[in-house]
Amino acid sequence: MYEPYVPRESGNLYRQVTFPNNHSIKHIMPYSHYMYKGKKAVGASRPKGVKRKISSKPLNYQGTPKRGAEWDKRMMNDRGQEVCKDVENFIKRGGK
Repeated sequence: MYEPYVPRESGNLYRQVTFPNNHSIKHIMPYSHYMYKGKKAVGASRPKGVKRKISSKPLNYQGTPKRGAEWDKRMMNDRGQEVCKDVENFIKRGGK
């Protein structure tokens, strides 16, 4: 449901996810955090394990205004009532 809001610039950000529990989606690409925050990363990306810093420079997204930073919030702003209805139906079906 929120796929149209996830940036496409970095390849498979939407497809590279895990589901740590029944209530979460975790994007596992190393750059996920920067894409979510909408700010450019600065600093060397090597050696492995060294975290880059978030700059104040905004990222430019293809497909804006729909695709962009904080895509979950953007989706809820546009489709929140639909999500709530889906959750209501899920509860009425007994969680199935």
